[in-house]
This record gives sequence, structure tokens and C-alpha cells, in this order.
Amino acid sequence: MCNSLVLKNDYLNSRYYIDDKGIIYNETLTKLIMYPTYLDDKNFILPASVLEIDELAFANSKIETIDLNNVEVIGSQAFYKSSIKNIVLSEKVKKVNYGAFANTILDYVEWNTMYNIIPYRCFQNSLIGTFVLPSHIEMIESEAFISASINEFIFENDSNLKFIHDYAFMTFSTSKLELPISLNYIGVGAFANSNISELVIPYNNYIHTIGSNAF
Repeated sequence: MCNSLVLKNDYLNSRYYIDDKGIIYNETLTKLIMYPTYLDDKNFILPASVLEIDELAFANSKIETIDLNNVEVIGSQAFYKSSIKNIVLSEKVKKVNYGAFANTILDYVEWNTMYNIIPYRCFQNSLIGTFVLPSHIEMIESEAFISASINEFIFENDSNLKFIHDYAFMTFSTSKLELPISLNYIGVGAFANSNISELVIPYNNYIHTIGSNAF
């Protein structure tokens, strides 16, 4: 995280950025670099030209709602510990980087992007009301939901999920988790020390690898 802050400071020391009431953009207004934590606004309208949210851009901010419809890239820890309430990712999103929504409290998540990976630590330590995993998701990376708590976690019908990597759901909590028939890999410690009231693995599942201490 310190490296990220150094990079931001270096960028701001250059002449090539736009400062709009403390909100920092690059010179072409295609990347939001930093949203200050001292702003009290709960809602934010992102300029239509913005295609990328920089790393840590909204970290610890008070923003609760934001329209991400034109965004293509979400940087690492972009919303870390922010007050964001709902996440709606459009099909325009091409990349979501690690820890993007870690340590947040969310009512629901709509992962409409065709990006088919839930990245590393994306929802670490987050509290989520409803999460629907779209059918096109093929991989949940390591620690993606580590220590997260989700009231309702749903795999969409005709799921294509194939890989749940190491510690993806370690110390994770939910009432019921019904794994899809498409799954063929469960990594080391994937569900270790989790608090799942009911975990369902289909009888005719194609799982060929289950890592040590997976459950």
C-alpha cells in the first residue's frame, strides 16, 4: 500500500492531472486517481469519460453509490474500506484487480461484466447481503472471499465455474452453499475453518482435484 501512495504522490507532483474540488483525474479525464476521504457526499456521478478507477482511488471514502457503467478497469483495492453499499459492474468492465472491494459492507453485488474471474482477495473481510455468481464465471482466485460473510450466495443456473483456488472461502460464513456441477478443482484450504450451515456438492460432480485441508 505504501508503494501505491508513493506512486500517487509522484503523479500529483507532475503537472499532468486535473483537480476537481479535490477529486483527482489524469489529464485526459479517462482515469479517476483519487477521491478524497474528507468529502461527505454519499452519491457520486462519475464523468462519462472515465474508463478506469485507479488503485486505492475510493479507499476509506464515504461514497455509498456510484455509477460505474462506462468503467472498463477497476484498480487494486479501489474501494477498500469505503462506504459503498451496492456494486453493479456492467458488461463493459474488462478487468477487476485484487482486493477491489475488500473490507466493505454491501447490500448486493451484480457482477454483470464478462470478466470471468473473481480476483484475489476481491471481497476479503466483506459483509454482503446477496451475491449472485453469474454463469460465465470460471475461476474464483485464492482468498477471493476469505473471512467474508454473505447472507445469500447463489450460483446462477448453468454455471461454468471450474476452479476454486487455495483458501478462496477460508473462514467464510453463509447459510447455504450449493456448488455447481461444472466444478472440477478445489484448492488447498479452500473452505478451511468456514462457517457454512449447509454445503452441497452434487453427486454427479466432475471434481478431479481436492486440495489438502480443503474443508
